[in-house]
Amino acid sequence: MTDETVKALHGLKLPGMAGCWTSLEETHRLDKLSLRDGMQLMLQHECDTRQANRIARLIRNAGFRLNATMEELETDTTRGIPAAEAADLVTGGYKVSYASGTGGVCQTGYAAPYTISDPQLEIVNYYDNYVFIGHHLTSAMPTVSINTNLEQYATGSLTGQVVYATGGEALGTVSVYDQKGQLVRSVRKGLGGHVEDVRTAYSFTGAVDTRLIGCDCQILFGMGLLSK
Repeated sequence: MTDETVKALHGLKLPGMAGCWTSLEETHRLDKLSLRDGMQLMLQHECDTRQANRIARLIRNAGFRLNATMEELETDTTRGIPAAEAADLVTGGYKVSYASGTGGVCQTGYAAPYTISDPQLEIVNYYDNYVFIGHHLTSAMPTVSINTNLEQYATGSLTGQVVYATGGEALGTVSVYDQKGQLVRSVRKGLGGHVEDVRTAYSFTGAVDTRLIGCDCQILFGMGLLSK
């Protein structure tokens, strides 16, 4: 019966739940848990497995030259790397930008330990979440509502970007992903404040199926990219 259950869970693409079921069986806990407790445990195991697989895939696709971890980083005072700041990087508590003068070109308020005179271009990138919406560069970023289901898929991905040329207009982009890390929505605020909203749907193989493009809340055209 256990083998059939495990096989069925794998068939439903629930490897985390299958692994949890096997573990509970091997530790003789399967018959000691209530349905509610057992289901919560299996669901949590499935979520943890998917998150671990996603992170592993992102690391593999990044093609890092060296396989290293933050634990291997030497943060002694002689190297000038504060341990607190290094720990902050691990949690994603950082902002990427530079500042020239008071507030920086994009008025981000973040400073860097060097001075750039007469900057021509600044690119501000945001990762892992959407907390920047409504807090920084409001005039440049398009207004986008992100539901909690999609927020959880942002970890490890570029979620926002602002490009600003000296004396020009700031252009902002918000990117939204699905549970597979695929870009499903890209909202761009361009010149003159015009907003372009591109929504993409994928087939089960990961190929682009359809793409819907709108401008200033009006649908311009949609494309079906796969033959039905």
